[in-house]
Amino acid sequence: MFVGSVLRNSSAGAGLHISKNLGDIVKLPLFKKESPTRVRELWLAKDKPRIIHGCSSGEEYKELVSKMKACPMFLLPVTRPIEENAGGYWNMVMQYQKNQILFVALDDFQKAQNAAPYIVCNIFEDLLQSHNVSLLRADVLSCKVTKNQAAELIRVTREFYMEEEKFQWVKKFNERPQEFDYQAFRNKYRHIHGIQ
Repeated sequence: MFVGSVLRNSSAGAGLHISKNLGDIVKLPLFKKESPTRVRELWLAKDKPRIIHGCSSGEEYKELVSKMKACPMFLLPVTRPIEENAGGYWNMVMQYQKNQILFVALDDFQKAQNAAPYIVCNIFEDLLQSHNVSLLRADVLSCKVTKNQAAELIRVTREFYMEEEKFQWVKKFNERPQEFDYQAFRNKYRHIHGIQ
């Protein structure tokens, strides 16, 4: 199906510089002096119009990354904005690459092997050893995706990788794509079409 194709790993888009280095985003020596609870508070308090922040425990990070390495791609539906008057939804391809999660519309992905991502999520390991926390920063690069849609895509992606019943769909998509029944998937998880 889609396995083996690669999205273009973009370091900039929509005039933004996307760093894979946590030290470019925060004053890391000062951050490391804070308690794990305070690090989470400071990180999650950051609020920018097209950027989403998240964090997870070291255990959750290890499980998530292990599963993403084994099954690096998945497909998720996104509701079309009301202002488009189109109704329905469009599909977003998600791909994991070296502590980075990229999202692009399926239409773009099918037209060009090196399609530019709509959302780029970087996962930072810098505080795993000292604070047992990993930090996530998602940059929304395309005006076709709202910040709320991006946040919901990240939440749903995490759900499909961390919940065993849902992860079976991800495994099938990656390991046996010819058996992946999109219609059955859509019928079972109709509620995820509500990504607004």
